[in-house]
Amino acid sequence: LFTAALLAGLFASVPAAVRAQDTSWIAGDGDWSNPGNWDNGLPTSSGNALLKSSDGIDRTVTFDTSSTPNGMNLDSTGTGSFTLRMTGGALTPVGSQDFIGNDGRGAVQHTGGTYAPSSLVMANIPGSGATYDLSGTGNLSVTSFTFLGNYGTATFNQSGGTHTQGTNLSIGVCSTGGPFVCGSGHGVGTYNLSGGTHQVVGRLN
Repeated sequence: LFTAALLAGLFASVPAAVRAQDTSWIAGDGDWSNPGNWDNGLPTSSGNALLKSSDGIDRTVTFDTSSTPNGMNLDSTGTGSFTLRMTGGALTPVGSQDFIGNDGRGAVQHTGGTYAPSSLVMANIPGSGATYDLSGTGNLSVTSFTFLGNYGTATFNQSGGTHTQGTNLSIGVCSTGGPFVCGSGHGVGTYNLSGGTHQVVGRLN
């Protein structure tokens, strides 16, 4: 049984020794591939890429390289926005979950390259929000599950590209009648498909 508290605690519950190589974005707009934009250098498989903010600055991170972090957390809890713009390359996290809008808001604009997380949680806790725009030649390939609106509100817009879902795609996970027992919480998920290729190998909830 997945709950918001469990999912939100996944990063926090990792022992400090393991999290020692986490690296946080410290710039405004910029390229993922520039080590100077991170407080601990470029993300590696031994730590998480933390695209997080709590201020009023709008930030866009451009990705057109190759990177294998342990995981990615894209989240703004302030009044500013935080957007990952993926135009090429390959982002292939090796950990168990990535978050877009964990306890805040996050957005992905994916027009090229491959993003291949093990699993993806969008809009995790109440009040959170996430948007994913897939177009052009972008390729999203999720090995396990995707929660599109766990306790928050998430929207996925696909006008092109390829989205392959390895197991379950759960839309509005904690809505009434959803696949999980969610207590008094509820999530809202919307998938707008107008082009491209979309395949769910497992189950669509």
